Amino acid sequence: MGNTQCPVNKIGSEWGDVTRSVNEFKNVNDFSAKKVLVLLAHPDDEVYIPGILKNLIDRNHEVHAMFLTSGKLGSDLTSATSTPEELGTLRESEGTTAMGYLGVTDVYFLRQDDDSLNELNVLSAIDTSLSGTDIDVILTFNHTGLYGHDEHIGIHRFATQYFRQTDSVQNLYYFDVPYSDIISSVGESVGGDITYVGGQSYGVSDDTIDFTYKMSASDLTAMENLVDTYVSQFDQSKRDIIKGHVNLRPYEYLINGSKKSGVKISNDDMLNILFNV
Repeated sequence: MGNTQCPVNKIGSEWGDVTRSVNEFKNVNDFSAKKVLVLLAHPDDEVYIPGILKNLIDRNHEVHAMFLTSGKLGSDLTSATSTPEELGTLRESEGTTAMGYLGVTDVYFLRQDDDSLNELNVLSAIDTSLSGTDIDVILTFNHTGLYGHDEHIGIHRFATQYFRQTDSVQNLYYFDVPYSDIISSVGESVGGDITYVGGQSYGVSDDTIDFTYKMSASDLTAMENLVDTYVSQFDQSKRDIIKGHVNLRPYEYLINGSKKSGVKISNDDMLNILFNV
């Protein structure tokens, strides 16, 4: 079966209207701890939101981390593996260890093929892995994929579709980086509306961001341990650059992806539940 194609999410445009009726939801006053699903493309993608994930665990929310692929078609800087299967196993081990530094123990690997992603297969694999767990909130990449990465964009699409079709999911948040953060550290503004890092487009308009999280000292320690876990993907120089940048700009950002009428819990209320803001 060929890949199922769906457009990049743009609320109210190509992706269509994702408005739901309030009658579809139950327990409107449910302000208890939430079950959060973070959908990522590969092991190491959590490097973009370690503080948010650790904070959710520290606040007694239940976090399920799910990786679309095991990254077996990538490269291994350690040269310890000789086949894609061996690399996939190594990256899964790194991912499990890295998530452990954040306190996340519910880790799933969907083991989808990087080069032949199919929407129906992915959505079915998500349901099967969750084994009946009713997810309240989804976190995933923004439609930019941060810098246009195909699998990042793919998991954004799949996560958005899963949100649309799953009644239990109340809120959807995308993570990305605003231009101002990049320009203030390692980026260069081009033409006032495009930011480039290493020759790749990167970032979103600042007014797109709905929530900014400032990492704590313990978040930063966990981030450094996490980054140091991925020896197959980051050499020492890159690990130092990542850690240095995050310590310089210890902020993570979310965009509300469920801007619609009739939501069970408003964006502001859900952020208060998740982060006590």
